[in-house]
Amino acid sequence: MTIRTIICLPALVGAYRKRGAGCLSSISTSEAFDMKEILREDFLVKETRLINMNRLGWALNELTDPPIQSLYVYHSNPAAVTPDQNQVLKV
Repeated sequence: MTIRTIICLPALVGAYRKRGAGCLSSISTSEAFDMKEILREDFLVKETRLINMNRLGWALNELTDPPIQSLYVYHSNPAAVTPDQNQVLKV
């Protein structure tokens, strides 16, 4: 809600009438951070398994060696956008 409020500020003060005084919405950090320092993949004991989101329904219901116990989702709604939606919702 904080971000939504901040994004509304240019409209509130009439800034959209002036060139360059609007709002820039971007989540890209480009080179702002050294991602190796943030991700710390050197802490991993073993590689993680990657699942293609197009096969998420299959993976959630049929992978057993080992089964999926945790799912990290960001900027998406797998129940709405993943192929074979019925398989995803079945879980």
